[in-house]
Amino acid sequence: MRFEQTAEFDWEELDAKRFGEDEEADEPTEEYLEEFVQTHEENSSIVVGGGSPTFEDCTFKSVGASGVYVRGEAARPTLLRCRAEGSGYGGFVVEDGAAGTFLDCVSEDQESDGFFIRSGAKPTMRRCAARNCKGDGFCLSGEGGGLFDDCQSSGNESVGIRLIWRAAGTFNNCVVRKAGEEGIAVDETSEGYFHACTVDGAADDGFYADSESKVVLTDCTFKRSGSNGVLVTGKSQVFMRGGAVSGSKKSGLLVTDRARAIVQGVDVNSSKDFAGIVVSDRARAVLVEVESGTSQSAEGLTVFDGGEVVATRCAFVDNESSGGVAVDETSRATFVGCRVWGNESPAAIHEDAVVTVRELAELEEFEERPEDDGVDDSAASNGTRFVLEVVSARPSTTPKSIPSEFATARKLWSTGDEE
Repeated sequence: MRFEQTAEFDWEELDAKRFGEDEEADEPTEEYLEEFVQTHEENSSIVVGGGSPTFEDCTFKSVGASGVYVRGEAARPTLLRCRAEGSGYGGFVVEDGAAGTFLDCVSEDQESDGFFIRSGAKPTMRRCAARNCKGDGFCLSGEGGGLFDDCQSSGNESVGIRLIWRAAGTFNNCVVRKAGEEGIAVDETSEGYFHACTVDGAADDGFYADSESKVVLTDCTFKRSGSNGVLVTGKSQVFMRGGAVSGSKKSGLLVTDRARAIVQGVDVNSSKDFAGIVVSDRARAVLVEVESGTSQSAEGLTVFDGGEVVATRCAFVDNESSGGVAVDETSRATFVGCRVWGNESPAAIHEDAVVTVRELAELEEFEERPEDDGVDDSAASNGTRFVLEVVSARPSTTPKSIPSEFATARKLWSTGDEE
């Protein structure tokens, strides 16, 4: 069955009201939201405002609004194998506390987002796909959430999967291909859990977390990103376990701007223009059993501008044109049982950097402190000397086991933070 609404609407005029006169506003104005709801109710091809109707094998198209509009806490529809195509706004819009189940649905060639979930809505979507939309593939906004299993976003002009303005969603086995911007973006104090997801060929960062967002990534893969593979910034907190980051145009993993990251068992390789892992601008990272290698133009690990790293049983190996690690004079790094091996040049450790090596493993560029004067006279690649303290005890700042919940992870950063 086909549902089509042909009435037109000027979305550019309404979008001009999104933030009112405040150019720095973080969220849309009430006026904009009221008109958004009214326009969808009047112009969407089908509106579900309550009940639990079922739609099977249907096609939806609206010239002026969205193909499917589900609104209100009483709305619990089920859509099976349905398609929204070529609508003037989005394909499927779910908002204001609505839920519902969407199975094997496709949103294609929309003027905005493929799937837009907003204002407390929490649908369940399985095996759904957003293709070739001018906005995001999947966008969760304004406390929107839900469960997304085996979903796909491909060829969309903006972000593959976006969480913004306190959104919170769970994504399992989802795939993002050829996003026009970031593959996955979590912003504005949002929270996300991503398991076994893959991002391939994003034009910008493969994954991006900003503005005090909190994210868990388990067994995720980020490949061939046009910028960084994984970027954590703006006081955000990310726990990443398992998976891989490869072929990034810039860094494989960049943690910056007072962000916090705990990374365990991740392979970071084949970064092209920057170091495999970068920690900077008062950010902190705990790395456990991470391998960073084959960077084409920089180190496996670079720490600068007040960054701090604790690396346990990590490997920084086979970087083609630089040393395994670099730490500048404002930063701190602790290496526990790590390997720094097979790199093009010696480590670049500034003489004023605070660098501690514990439980030595294979450290090709590092030498133990001589007993006579306490200073290692080896020359780093930047021409300065560096000091390494060698002790047998494990560092107290390294957890015995990596936490799986943010409530535990945050305890690692509960002391010594600067506002």
